[in-house]
Amino acid sequence: MPGKSSIQGAIDHPSNHSSKARVPSVDPAISSTKTSLLTASFGEGHLSAAKGIATALHRKGINSSRPLDLLKEAKPDTVHLLNAAYRMVITRWPGLWRKLYHLADTIPIGDSPIDFTQAVTRKLAKHLNDYNPDIVVSTYPLYGHLIEQLLGNSPLPFALLTVVTDSTTINSAWLSNTEGHYAVTDKDSADFFLSNGIPEARVHITGFPVNPNLDGPKNSAGNPPPKGPLKILYTPSTPNRLVRRTLETIGSIQNQPSLRLELTVVLGRHERRLRQTVEDYSPANTRIIGWTNNMPDLLSSNHLLIGKAGGASVHEALAAACPMLIDYVVPGQEEGNALKLLRLKCGMMAETPEEIASAIKSLLEKDATRLQAMQKAARKHAQRDGAEKVADLTEKLAIQK
Repeated sequence: MPGKSSIQGAIDHPSNHSSKARVPSVDPAISSTKTSLLTASFGEGHLSAAKGIATALHRKGINSSRPLDLLKEAKPDTVHLLNAAYRMVITRWPGLWRKLYHLADTIPIGDSPIDFTQAVTRKLAKHLNDYNPDIVVSTYPLYGHLIEQLLGNSPLPFALLTVVTDSTTINSAWLSNTEGHYAVTDKDSADFFLSNGIPEARVHITGFPVNPNLDGPKNSAGNPPPKGPLKILYTPSTPNRLVRRTLETIGSIQNQPSLRLELTVVLGRHERRLRQTVEDYSPANTRIIGWTNNMPDLLSSNHLLIGKAGGASVHEALAAACPMLIDYVVPGQEEGNALKLLRLKCGMMAETPEEIASAIKSLLEKDATRLQAMQKAARKHAQRDGAEKVADLTEKLAIQK
């Protein structure tokens, strides 16, 4: 759209919007160094990254807003329904999600926003005016497009840093026409932005901003096999029938006296759906946890993680040197995460309960050295300072602006 210096003009441009809402323009005068941290609750990675960044900013003494989910603030009921629909689709109809994901890769975001994005845009405009940041740090792709709508091609009155939570395979939704910067997990991710015309000076490899409290493996994990039991952390997200069969197969292994394992199940956002299934079919002495903020310690005190290839899960497992059995990959957005873990030899694919059981038995009976090799590879490739690097970059860009 034509360049405009005012949010007022961008919101009310008759060729782009039908809303009659009026919002004030952004005052380009910035009186103090402040960071606005924006995120969204779709999936785990965006919010997890924002929390890691918030912790690192606080440790550096940088004035920052709490992680703000402006989508939820603008339309809480709509976001609740969309979140439920998202989890249902990726769990039950992954083929449909693949089509929707690739559709998002071809349709420009925000050119003709529906009422939902107009409400978010107004909420964003009000936040920018009220908070008046030096820099906006976003862990969700939509905000870059909304800022582009608000200010067009005009110079931004603040620095903009988009922290990309996907790795290797990146959706075009992350690209916007603003003058903003991008923080990415690795070189493959950086190459995507460079190949799409983003100048090298605006693309920064920081690693995924995992929780800064993830400081690697701890003694609490104890000896891995063959000297000690295999400590497994399971974060189920697949349909109930697959979770039930997975727990049954793990139980059949545990019943063999020569194969020692300990199982911890973390239900997280799936607690309501999976609690009864997990309680009914878990092996004896399984530790069952609902929602937790203690994933760093749990990852660091277990030998193996079973779960889907989410951005936060994969990079936190790497940081904790906890090898991973990937039991599910959300089509499109998580394929790059899985490829990265496999390429680094820090995990294995096991997409059925039978494959999971076979992998566990192999690690316990005859392939303990493979577990140790995966742990060693994870220690080698772990990036535990991603949040600190993003915080340093935030400070640098704010000062430059």
